[in-house]
Amino acid sequence: MVGWPPTVMRLCVSCGIAALLLCGCAPDLGECDIEVAKQVYYTDDEVRLPAYGGQALVEASCGGGAFCHSEAATGPARYGVPAGLDFDVSIAETADQTARLRSGIARVREWRSGVWREVHAGTMPPGEIGEAIRAGGLPYAELPPLPTAEGKEILRNWLACNAPIVERATTRPDGFAPIGDIVAAESCLATPCSGACVDVRSDPANCGSCGTVCEAGTVCAAGACTAGGCPAPTVECSAGCVDTATSRQHCGSCGTVCPAATECIGGTCTTSTCGVGLSTCGSECVDVRTDRLHCGACDRACASGEECAGGTCVACDASVAFAAQVQPIFTARCASSMCHGGMRPQADLSLEAGRSHAELVGVPSGCTDGKLLVAPGVVTGSYLMNKLTGVGICTGMRMPSRAESLSAADLALIRNWICGGARND
Repeated sequence: MVGWPPTVMRLCVSCGIAALLLCGCAPDLGECDIEVAKQVYYTDDEVRLPAYGGQALVEASCGGGAFCHSEAATGPARYGVPAGLDFDVSIAETADQTARLRSGIARVREWRSGVWREVHAGTMPPGEIGEAIRAGGLPYAELPPLPTAEGKEILRNWLACNAPIVERATTRPDGFAPIGDIVAAESCLATPCSGACVDVRSDPANCGSCGTVCEAGTVCAAGACTAGGCPAPTVECSAGCVDTATSRQHCGSCGTVCPAATECIGGTCTTSTCGVGLSTCGSECVDVRTDRLHCGACDRACASGEECAGGTCVACDASVAFAAQVQPIFTARCASSMCHGGMRPQADLSLEAGRSHAELVGVPSGCTDGKLLVAPGVVTGSYLMNKLTGVGICTGMRMPSRAESLSAADLALIRNWICGGARND
């Protein structure tokens, strides 16, 4: 029973021969390749949240914040898993989530040989539960399923490296002791195409929409196949029209890829002190791919009615109507009597028709950074978007709950409504 925690060894010894046969011997975890263990995978959402491969497999297959080895799972949802045996390792943003992640990764490391034994034997996730989990699909793009040889090897190597984790996607607040790494989230500009996040504004194979291919002699610029070359400041590369001042895959010139842990700033691969995906602008750590005050480069601000997407200022769709297009989303997904509706809505925030606009627009979020729930014309200054995407939240969790997150199309409507001035029409 080499590699099992003392608690498990005591259990096996105390339960006799039958338990010894059940416990068996844990297979050796083998060698550790830390570079492979720290390969980042992203959730298959519009806002792509990061995790290391083994971390993502544990989250997707062992609990996902809702079942089996999840702190939030109770009763039948645990499927017989003992209380306290929680492996919640999804990234954290708030103090409560940080405490949950600290506990979850400690459990994984304590039980890592046992985890590998069960997965190696094919007994976890078990039976019909495991089949249901696999049928639901992995929330991470391009991550092989756990039952496959490739998936098992990713998990084995990650456990052998003592389970490194992505702790959060934003800067760690003062006073928080590190428990993992900071890796910025990525942002898709459209619904992921065939499991990959593509820039539909510039991808000649997915120009404007997934599967729309530009003909020979044209380029994809601003989501349309056009003749006459790429508009400034972009240039034509294999990926379409890209801004070499900010593209990590084409930094300064086509095909010049920035090494890991660096960012493309002003056409030069630069090491950032703010963490992967973030750049230093003055005394701030910002994501120049999404920050409208530093879009593509420090101090390059977007104009009113524009938002920063992929490091480029793009005009929003100001035609989105609140009553006809946004309120139906709130009504269907948020305004139930158990959530933001009824006589006592959660957080004293009603998203019912007739009340939601007044309770969102211009109202302080309660976060220490002074953000409003909805700041007209400023998507990145609207805490509502943080809550809906799960990135940069100051308290609580992503809303609706992660298993029921809004679609890319719904998020785009809300974003464009805010960007267009958050009108009450």
